[in-house]
Amino acid sequence: AEYMGEEKVPIFMILNPTHLNYCDIINEEMLKMQDYRNCNPCDYNMCCIYEDNTYVVYNGMDIIMGSPRNLVDHLNWLFENEIYDEALKTIKNRQSELKEEQFRDFGFRYLNVMLARNEYEKAAINCGDILGKNADYWEKFIYAFTQQGELKTLSTFIPTSDPQLRPQFYEIILLFFLREDHTQFLTLIKQWPSHLYSAQVLIDEVKDTMEKGRFKRDHEEDSLSVGSLSTTPRHTGSSAHVSGMLLEALALLYQRNGQYYEALKVYLSGESAVAGKGPDVFGIIDKQNLYSQMVSEVEPLLKYDKMRALDILEKHVDEMPVNECAARLKDSREFLLEYLDRIYFSDPKQCVLFHDKMLRLYTELNPERLMAFLKEDPDIDFQRAVSLCSQKRLWKETVELLRRSGDHSRALRLTLDNLQVQDAINYCKQVDEAFLWDQLIDASKGNPGYISGLLNNIGTHVDPIKVISKIDRDLEIPKLRDSLVKILQDYNLQTNLTDGCNRVLVKDCFDLMSRMVHTQKRGLLVPTIRLCLLCGSSIVSPANQSSSYVSDVIAFNCSHVFHSDCLITSTTRRTATREKLSLSRQAAEMFCPQCESA
Repeated sequence: AEYMGEEKVPIFMILNPTHLNYCDIINEEMLKMQDYRNCNPCDYNMCCIYEDNTYVVYNGMDIIMGSPRNLVDHLNWLFENEIYDEALKTIKNRQSELKEEQFRDFGFRYLNVMLARNEYEKAAINCGDILGKNADYWEKFIYAFTQQGELKTLSTFIPTSDPQLRPQFYEIILLFFLREDHTQFLTLIKQWPSHLYSAQVLIDEVKDTMEKGRFKRDHEEDSLSVGSLSTTPRHTGSSAHVSGMLLEALALLYQRNGQYYEALKVYLSGESAVAGKGPDVFGIIDKQNLYSQMVSEVEPLLKYDKMRALDILEKHVDEMPVNECAARLKDSREFLLEYLDRIYFSDPKQCVLFHDKMLRLYTELNPERLMAFLKEDPDIDFQRAVSLCSQKRLWKETVELLRRSGDHSRALRLTLDNLQVQDAINYCKQVDEAFLWDQLIDASKGNPGYISGLLNNIGTHVDPIKVISKIDRDLEIPKLRDSLVKILQDYNLQTNLTDGCNRVLVKDCFDLMSRMVHTQKRGLLVPTIRLCLLCGSSIVSPANQSSSYVSDVIAFNCSHVFHSDCLITSTTRRTATREKLSLSRQAAEMFCPQCESA
């Protein structure tokens, strides 16, 4: 016993003998038993219950029982000595040795200690192992993290299945981040399946947030109560960037809610409305068959990806009528022209009502494509088109219009006045009218450049003598000698070509004649079962069944065969009176009645 003042407190010691008369004290503990003040050392006794591995210390008034330290004692000791990492390791590795309530209590104890020590990342990482598949436990610690302002740290580890929390709980978390952290809000929308929450509720909240401008910095403080917590928005980044994240989240929510058209409107109007940066808008349109609905969004669609938009506008013109799409593009003239150009050269009938509009747009925005349009358009107003092209000084296009309208003389004069002589020569070659060549030759008199151009390029379309005869004796023509040599060379070439063609033609005629003669020399088989096409009797039997007389046979190269009597009778009947000729003479002048009737 040890004296504490006048009190004698019994002490329980665990000793380890080292020498014969010496022992080491391993542990000692005061035992404050009842009525210990009136007890002497001899009043205390100790015994062992071997079956329970229990030791008993007792006096006349009290009993104290002790047993060896177990796992629970070890964990309590670890926590009391703040050896938390070892405690966690022991909880996980020896879970099977603990009762469910013990594992839960020690696990909760560890998480609460980590939260108290502000070691939120450690607590969040281990929530999955400690809380397991119990949704109530998860909800409890989600509130605990929220109260610490560290819900973002835990959000990555919140389960979405097995266990699955209540839908309103996921909505509370998402709404919390909608006010607190838009980046994390968008991340969770992308990660979490849509069945965990009501997409429509979040859509309304996102729209409300954007309308009120809550994404701006230093805005009026708003709060969202989660349990007993009140939070203040702490958005980071530029307002435009945050707005873009909200738009992307809104579009995803629309998709999750089956509102694909609304999602496309958001995609086409947000920061992602640049080809290659956003989602596959055209894939959504095709998969959900939204062509008719996208008519109202044709301009944003062209801004998003012009080439792919034009492809679907061309391919699905029935679902996306030209008149409606053109009306939507009336204020965007460049897009309107590109759209009408694509549709016109794919199916001109679709653009019948827009020819005048296209003509104006071509002349103002894309004169290079005007010529192709003028050559294809059959319903163009020539007078209006000529006037418009002349005002814009589009001379080649004006000449093409005059050519199509048949005013060749005016077209030639316009070409000579505003274009090159080569253009005038090409025009005459294209029309190939003698009077135009005469007009060109007359217009070239006195102009050495024109005459030189004619001599070099007139070719075989006009007799060069016509041009040479118009040249004044005193007029100097540049490179006249070279031009005359070229004319002679062209004439020689033409002569050689003509001779060559004649030789080929003669050979072809001879080959064809030989083939015809060879064909006519071939034998013609007349089978015994062959019938006369006039009387219907066998060709080798008498023409008259009552007579034994066998008629001659006449066979034509068309393979039809007749009795001569039947054929002569038929021919005489058709030609009335006929001069009596020999059978061979008559046969030579006959033609197959079967083929003639056909």
